[in-house]
Amino acid sequence: MNLQNKQDYINLLKKIIEPVLPFYEKGQTRLELGATSAIYEQDTIGIEGFSRILWGLVPFWSSQEPVTDPVLKEFEEIYLQGIIHGTDPKSKYYWGKCHDYDQRFVEMAPIAFAMIFAPNKIWKPLTLEEKDNLCNYLDQVNHHKLPDCNWILYNILVNVALKKVGRPYDHKKMDEYLNRIEDFYLGEGWYRDGDSYHKDYYVSWVIHLYCLIYAKAMYEDNPGRSAMYRDRAAMFASQYVYWFDNNGCGLAYGRSLTYRFAQVAFFGGCVINHVLPFSLAQMKGIIGRNIRDFLNYPIFDKAGLLTIGYKYPNQYMAEGYNSPSSPYWCLKAFFILMLPKEHEFWKVDEAPLPRMDKLKLLKPADMLIQHMKNQTVALCGGMYSIDNSHTHAASKYGKFAYSSKYGFSIPITSAILPENAPDSSLVFLKDGLVWNKRVSYECRVSEEEIYIRWSPAPWINVETTLIPMPDGHIRKHKIYSNWFCEAYDCGFALPIKERRKDGKIECLNGSGKPHEIWTHPNTSLIYPRTVIPSMCYRILKGENELETRFYYH
Repeated sequence: MNLQNKQDYINLLKKIIEPVLPFYEKGQTRLELGATSAIYEQDTIGIEGFSRILWGLVPFWSSQEPVTDPVLKEFEEIYLQGIIHGTDPKSKYYWGKCHDYDQRFVEMAPIAFAMIFAPNKIWKPLTLEEKDNLCNYLDQVNHHKLPDCNWILYNILVNVALKKVGRPYDHKKMDEYLNRIEDFYLGEGWYRDGDSYHKDYYVSWVIHLYCLIYAKAMYEDNPGRSAMYRDRAAMFASQYVYWFDNNGCGLAYGRSLTYRFAQVAFFGGCVINHVLPFSLAQMKGIIGRNIRDFLNYPIFDKAGLLTIGYKYPNQYMAEGYNSPSSPYWCLKAFFILMLPKEHEFWKVDEAPLPRMDKLKLLKPADMLIQHMKNQTVALCGGMYSIDNSHTHAASKYGKFAYSSKYGFSIPITSAILPENAPDSSLVFLKDGLVWNKRVSYECRVSEEEIYIRWSPAPWINVETTLIPMPDGHIRKHKIYSNWFCEAYDCGFALPIKERRKDGKIECLNGSGKPHEIWTHPNTSLIYPRTVIPSMCYRILKGENELETRFYYH
């Protein structure tokens, strides 16, 4: 798909959102796209769907260019009427009173975004009473508890919006949360996501992106903080770019990957803030290649709706907060539509990635990145706590290696290897169960290697050293076991047709025997049918030393 000029991106936005038009319900206040549920109230799913489409519409509206397309004009009327009815406590379609930790606080963010950057569409047309209703609805975020993580930025956006339209806002709460964000900062542009200690895509598509929204909206009000956020974004970009390979694929790592090309929303946020760590052509290439990569996979259903999944529909990988509406967070990638059609961004051709080191230490993220011609691989230290965990957290954060080309797999059970799908892991078989790595009790990351101390079960302790090589990596394991058992040191989950070409593994120490694990269908995030090449070792009681070399294609 050609993504050269602004109209190309507008056409793509329309193509993605037009299929949702038949599914607006209840006075246009809710968008109901499926039958699956989530951890929050069922009614909130429809509210979530309504709000998330705004992440694409607001950048399009913000340039105030005339809208002549009848489909896009229809969205204008839907969102004006939906906000009027949804925020009116006398309406039978009212979105309701909120409670502590309410998902509706997340969905207030795009409405606040619209008030800040597209007031002509959803603020100025309102009557005084309707404006009061909207502000009163949003103000609920100031009177309830929020999770101590990226959620506090939703409060900040709401208060910025209230301030920008000249309404009372909670400046004390906003300052409190702005200061709390500083506690999350790790240096070199990196944040942790609150007390969870995760360093994943939430750093880019929420923490940095919303700070860049703040910087864009509040530069005159708070130039110092706004400049700081821009400076940090530039630092982060110089490392975050290593998560993307030459084909546009982002590193498959962490939670919420169903948001897909929201992976590149951060770069759009940089461009609209005049933050250019790379040339405009290179920034354009990063965004365009990533979007096109996802569009080359079956991410839509037959009605044209986005599905839960990564490169194909997949419920196994979903978090508890992923409803049928959730994937439309990907529309954050359209932030670049805030640029006027005369902007140089729309005139330049996409350029390849900037010059990349073949091996890059991302110290705050506890990663060693191997950047190669056709993929990027992250050797990882793992996660350090199961507190505030998310679905399949051990698989999303605790494996030894993550690949942009091969992704990772999600277990269905711990009963047998095919259902456990233990790619990029060392697992143990005992008592009819597969025992996986979960928490890293100690981790040391350097430019030469990663050392990890961990234990999958009370009867066994492991020390693992990951050593990057030009064509792969080596794993050295010291294992202290109280029992006899089997261990499998596993590579990436490969599509069946590529297993002979890409699945080379070599035993360097120990009595390893090659073994193929034919996984249960749909355990991989990228390929519906996969095989995991592995080396099988017999573990004796006492101390064991193993060494396996994994080659990349």
